[in-house]
Amino acid sequence: MTCADFTAVDEAYRPALIYWVAGVDKLGVRETDTMVIDTAHPVGETVLEECTKDPQAPFMSKVRSMIKAKKISLFAHR
Repeated sequence: MTCADFTAVDEAYRPALIYWVAGVDKLGVRETDTMVIDTAHPVGETVLEECTKDPQAPFMSKVRSMIKAKKISLFAHR
């Protein structure tokens, strides 16, 4: 999936895609963790802005790099 594909997804489903990527990557977040969005900075909007800048970028790589760079905040509660 590219960033262009992500931008084409209905906005209601975008957070689920972002959380899925966070859940399957190697950042220490498990699929069974409850994910809480940083309400001061909506994650879907931030990722959408970054994907709009680089539509051919791989979506998973973009989200992972944003998490590692602390551009988006996803908190795992166990």
